[in-house]
Amino acid sequence: MKLPKPTLKKLKADNPDAPKYELDKIHVRSKTKFVDTREKAAALHLAKERDQLIERKLVTNQLTFLFLSMRAKMLSAPLGWHRKCMHITNPHVAVDRLCRIAEHNLTETNDD
Repeated sequence: MKLPKPTLKKLKADNPDAPKYELDKIHVRSKTKFVDTREKAAALHLAKERDQLIERKLVTNQLTFLFLSMRAKMLSAPLGWHRKCMHITNPHVAVDRLCRIAEHNLTETNDD
């Protein structure tokens, strides 16, 4: 919610019969409310940015771990797997077998 910036001229126009000291009190209250609202909005915006930075860092760390783990699993894959892909002439069969190997590696990585 954005509050309009309080002005003394507007208060005088809204309350023409009010004495000066009353207008000053109203002006100070509205100015204080305006500043408090602005400070709270800035604090909320900063908290949101910090939370996003923390989440981004956490996700980066988790992905780094996942990729390193997946790379280690792929490098330590059983030597028998290369035999499953030898002499394949149909690309669809090759993709299917590679997908099954990748799913197996992901399942093992998830179980660790």
